[in-house]
Amino acid sequence: MNWDKDYNKQCDELHSRDYYCNPDTSASGKKEALVSITTRISNGEVDLNTSIKSLADYLTVTDERIRAAAYEIMDVTLNNIKNKQEVVVQTLCSLLRFFGDRLHDYECVNEILTCIKTLMSTWKNSFENDLVSSILHQLLNDVSIPALTQPLRLSCYVIFDLIATHYPSMCKLLFANGFIQSIDGERDPKNLLYIFQLIPKLCSVCSDSIPSVAEELFEALSCYFPITYTPAADDPRNITSQDLSLALTTAMTSHPSFSTYCFPFLMEKLSTVVLETKKESIKALTQCIQTFGEDHTRPFLTEIWAYIRTEIIRTSNMDYVHLILDSITLIVNAVCSTNDPNINFKNIHVGLIRPAVTELESTTHSKFGALYSRMIYSAAVASPSICKMICDHMIPHILQINDHHQHSHHHHHHDGQPCNHDQSHSPSSSTMIMITQLAQASIETSSSFSHFDSIVEKMNQSSNESEAIELISRLSILNPDSKSCLDWLNRSIRNDQKRETTLNALQWMSKHSESLVIRFIDEHFDLDTIDESDLIVNVAILSRMGVQCGSNICRVIVMKLMPISNRSKFVMDGIHVMVSHCESMSVDRTMMNSMLDQIMSNANHRVAFQIVLILHSKCDLELQNECIKRCTSSYERHPHLLCALLISCRQQISFCDLQIGEHLITSSIRHGDSKSLYAIASVLNKLYHREQYYHQLLQCVAKHFVVSVDQYASAHHVDALSVVLRYLYMRGEYSVGDQLGRVLIGLLDHQHAQIKRAASNGFAIVMNQSKYDHHVIRQVLYKQRFFTVHANQLNHHRSNSCHLVAFANMIYQVNQSVISSEMSKLFPMVLRSLSVVEGDDVSVVDLVGAGLRAVKVLLSGDDTRNLIVDYLGSLIPHLLRWCRYESDANVRLTSVICLNQLVTFQYYKLHPFRQSVLDVLGEVIGDKKRLVRREAVKCRNDWFVLSE
Repeated sequence: MNWDKDYNKQCDELHSRDYYCNPDTSASGKKEALVSITTRISNGEVDLNTSIKSLADYLTVTDERIRAAAYEIMDVTLNNIKNKQEVVVQTLCSLLRFFGDRLHDYECVNEILTCIKTLMSTWKNSFENDLVSSILHQLLNDVSIPALTQPLRLSCYVIFDLIATHYPSMCKLLFANGFIQSIDGERDPKNLLYIFQLIPKLCSVCSDSIPSVAEELFEALSCYFPITYTPAADDPRNITSQDLSLALTTAMTSHPSFSTYCFPFLMEKLSTVVLETKKESIKALTQCIQTFGEDHTRPFLTEIWAYIRTEIIRTSNMDYVHLILDSITLIVNAVCSTNDPNINFKNIHVGLIRPAVTELESTTHSKFGALYSRMIYSAAVASPSICKMICDHMIPHILQINDHHQHSHHHHHHDGQPCNHDQSHSPSSSTMIMITQLAQASIETSSSFSHFDSIVEKMNQSSNESEAIELISRLSILNPDSKSCLDWLNRSIRNDQKRETTLNALQWMSKHSESLVIRFIDEHFDLDTIDESDLIVNVAILSRMGVQCGSNICRVIVMKLMPISNRSKFVMDGIHVMVSHCESMSVDRTMMNSMLDQIMSNANHRVAFQIVLILHSKCDLELQNECIKRCTSSYERHPHLLCALLISCRQQISFCDLQIGEHLITSSIRHGDSKSLYAIASVLNKLYHREQYYHQLLQCVAKHFVVSVDQYASAHHVDALSVVLRYLYMRGEYSVGDQLGRVLIGLLDHQHAQIKRAASNGFAIVMNQSKYDHHVIRQVLYKQRFFTVHANQLNHHRSNSCHLVAFANMIYQVNQSVISSEMSKLFPMVLRSLSVVEGDDVSVVDLVGAGLRAVKVLLSGDDTRNLIVDYLGSLIPHLLRWCRYESDANVRLTSVICLNQLVTFQYYKLHPFRQSVLDVLGEVIGDKKRLVRREAVKCRNDWFVLSE
């Protein structure tokens, strides 16, 4: 019975093998057979020797399809064999030798290479060197690798990689047997990336063999430089041009013997006119110097510096200039890394320092002085020791050159000879820039700076004030104890011609030493003892400093100005300018209380409200509640101060004075006080909804806005209703909000036209943003809900022009997906707003303007534009009518814009109206307003070229 079972298994195996190797078997049948074979091998039913013997006959047939299928089964066996570690090494060696001998079978070389790769990757260290050498020789001599397909070539490179990893002693045979020729002409990105990553490994494991083939190998690599590659959008390999470029440069610098060929090659590439090639070359050159080091770079260094100087002087591309300057820093850091200061100095003296000094000595060709200064700066920031070395050598020469130029200038001046040098390119200007750049480098590297006093003395003799100010600001950072630098800046900032430059210098100083700028403010701005005219000048300067020098400096200046804010209105104006611009300025208890003290003594100042509004919004909730509590007791004397605090407070405020709350409501209703109105609206929006005071306020709102509609005697009352409605709706208080919304709709039928117009504009107030929205609670979909609830109610009064204005004021503020679902009901209302005639309750401009804005928005949206096509017959005549409306240019302009938006519709939809539109636009292009004429010309051109 057991014999029968084994026999059946052998029959099944034989059947599956024959079925898979049969060329006439379908693809699905082959797949099933291969699954069956794999399962038996994985389960241990078939061992390696049995599989080899069973496939012997298949591997010798003349049909290459059968042989290929047999090799595939062999590869499956090698991958899935059970207990791989127990396989006899002799069997593996025999199998590898067999595959090597069969490499001449070109029709099946793909499958053979796959088997070799599987053997060497699965049993990594199981083969003798002689056998590996034989396989390597056969692979390089019996197979024409460049003629293979891309996957086959990649398989060869993988085998080379396995040999380099596990049999490093064999790597020298790679180069002796034609490895370089095997990679010649490779163009596939995946294969190239693999080759570029393989070569550094080969150079590492057989370093002694590389010099003999360095020139040939480098030539094979350099033909790809600079490499460019644009992957397809659906390329699954995720290989980028940057990956290839980096791998190529790494391969080109992977052995010191490449330096002899790499440096001349890259310098030659710098001579090209192609900018991208130049950029890649300078990047590669920098990487070469960093990789090869100072010893291998030194023979080429003088020529390299000459090429770099030439490139930075000739180019006009600033990106390339910045790339070169960054490269100089990296190169200097690499070539000055020795322990010998003399060698370090020599490596940059001939190529950088001496040419820069020679340029500064020139009296006729100093226009490159600024570029040389940037190059010296880039070299100096490499390290503190390099910076000190450059400064110690160059500054004495620069001062000597400056003295020589100053003497030469005075000599020509006394001889009556004119000086034609451009100041920006003058020799003295170049020396000034050079010293400034060296000072900047010293600051950034925290290195010492010599000849400080001599330089300051030269600044007093300088004719170029802006460059002198820039340098003095750098020197003040280097020597913060120097009083002369701050005195110098003080004199400059009080000069109208020098003030802007000095402020820019102080702005730079504040980034490196805020304490120094604060000391400058304390020592040179004594505001207590000066008269009002000087006070105005000082405040103007300080406010500019506060705006430019950052939030911390701004805070210091604000605190300095607060005690004297009652002396002049210009002080409060200066504070307002600073707090408006410094959004990140922190506000603490001391600052806020000091500001409240000063404003309470000068509460009628016109900007006090805005200052408190801005500062209070920056405080935390605890400090805000303290300020509100303090100002509640003084509300009668300073009502607007409390209003500012309530508007700018955070959510969940603590405020429970019902009398003040009701007074704020009545003040906004009777007197139209917007500050009081937004203060009470802010409280209603932010107050904790479970507090008793909140519900008392809601009752007060109902008493003033809901109970008696007849009490609305002015537009102020309607505006107050609209603002309160908006803030309640924003926080999600829909029950009270819907009541107020019904009141607002009812006011559209009020007997007084003024009230009706205010009610229609109230819908715009509800939907628009406000400058007083500080820390408000805002539900995401409050606009959509307000529109959905009230749009249908407005639709019942379609003949009332005020209702049409109210509807138009809402529709362009709502998400289009909400409108598109109700387009058949809503768009006819928009059309009715465009059919208005003179004599209605609201002006034509208000009604038509709102309708046109709605049309413009609907035509701009993808969801709603396509739904308007059914209304073109009604819409276009209205637009043609209003683009000739003489009383208002905005109406004409918006109509023309809407007409131009229609050209995106299909041609057959617009063709019936094309001629009438062109005729009317022919009149509009002569409009008296330039904006209307310009838009009309554009619109007429677009309609004129309409085609199918």
